[in-house]
Order: sequence, then C-alpha cells, then structure tokens
Amino acid sequence: MASKFLVYIAVVCVSCIAFCIVDSCLSISKRKRQSQGKIEGAAGLINAPAICAVNSSSISVTDIISGRSFLVDTGAEESVFPATNTDKKKSRGPNLIAANGSAIATYGKRPISLKLSKTTLFKQTFWIADVTQPILGADFFTSHRLAIDLNNKRLVSLDGGLIVNARPTHSPRPGIHKVHSKYEAILEDFPELLTPTFQENKHGVVHHIPTSGPAVHARARRLDNDKLSAAKAEFEELERLGIIRRSTYGKKEQWRLAPVW
Repeated sequence: MASKFLVYIAVVCVSCIAFCIVDSCLSISKRKRQSQGKIEGAAGLINAPAICAVNSSSISVTDIISGRSFLVDTGAEESVFPATNTDKKKSRGPNLIAANGSAIATYGKRPISLKLSKTTLFKQTFWIADVTQPILGADFFTSHRLAIDLNNKRLVSLDGGLIVNARPTHSPRPGIHKVHSKYEAILEDFPELLTPTFQENKHGVVHHIPTSGPAVHARARRLDNDKLSAAKAEFEELERLGIIRRSTYGKKEQWRLAPVW
C-alpha cells in the first residue's frame, strides 16, 4: 500500500509539471490586445471595445496635440481612453464586458479634442476605461462623417476635402507558441506516468505493517541526571512565578518528560 502511495505522489508531481508545460505551451501574449466587448448598463448592453491582440491590418492615427496614437477600431461602437491613476480613485461607472466575459472597469466619460490633421479639430466624448491604448470607435467616425480606407491607410471625409493619413500598427501577431522544456523529454520517455494503472510493481520491494501481536511501541525511559535536574529546576521556577501549580490528583512527583531532538 505504501508503494502505491509513493507512486501516487510521483504521478501527482509529474501531472503538475505536465500542466505547467501545457500552460506555457499555450501561453498567448496578453499585452496590446483589443477586442469587441459590451458596456453593461441600465439601458442594456452596448457594444464597446475591449482588449485583444492587434493584427497587422489595423491602423492608427496620431493626435498632433498630444502625440498619442489612437487605434482605429471599426468593430467598437464606443470610443475609450486609458484611465490614469487619478481616474481610478474616482467612483466607477458601468463595466465594459469583453468578448470572453471579463469585466473592464470604467470611470465615467470625458470630452477630448483631437487634431488629426493640420486644419481640423475633432471633439469627441470618450469612455475612461481600464485599457492600455486609446481607441476610436464607430461613434467617432459616425459623428464626424469619416470613412475608413484600410487599403490606403487613411481616413476620408464623406463631405469631401479632408483626408487623415494613418499608419499600420506593428503589434506582434498573436499566436500559440511552443515552449520547449527539459521535462517534456522525460514525459515522452515515460508516458505511463500520466496514465497510471496502479498494477503490480515491476520490482520486488514490498512494504507491510504487522497486525498481530502486541503493538509496536517504545517504553518510557528515565532521563539522565543532568537533564532531569535541569527540567525540575525549570518547573520549580515556573511554580515559583505562579505560572503553574502542583496537581492535587494522583501520585506526587510525577515527571513525564521527553527529550527534544
């Protein structure tokens, strides 16, 4: 039984290692991610951007005033702006619900002026949210009558005359990357470790506990004189200080002490 217990412990340890390997092999970069989500409010759910990986076909525009880059997201209905530490100390608004169901905190709305061209100033109200990059959603392009030309990397005014040049984003493409581990080869050599059968062991080592006869125990032995004297002195000091008192039950002078190894 003990040998099976040891095998079980080994299987658990190897299984933990295998889980870590699989988890690292399926790791996906969580930085610079944008995805479509929803705003959960009293009026229902409103489509809004959330974080997901940005591919090479996405474009962004730059605000001349602040120099900040804004991602052009045609799949988001609302425009969002990253919250500062000061914003995060304020009361929270409705959460952004990402496509995977995770919640992204918001901290109200704020009007922001953007100068995307030398001649035109765009005013837009942004959701202040717990995101890493500002995003221009469908509300921005609708209110300013801008069409997105992905082929030519630009924004074109539907009223004519205005063209805002954009640039492609260079965020790394998300994917599943294999991480080689020294434990992977061990698991390949011993696949039975992940699928234990608990059959008889290949070796002849057997552990057993005798259940007949008197129980195995160790008799109490007297302490040597030095340790016994030291123990008695310590107990007498505790008695003098009032921490302990002598028992009035049973035999007197019963000292049951065990050495501390």
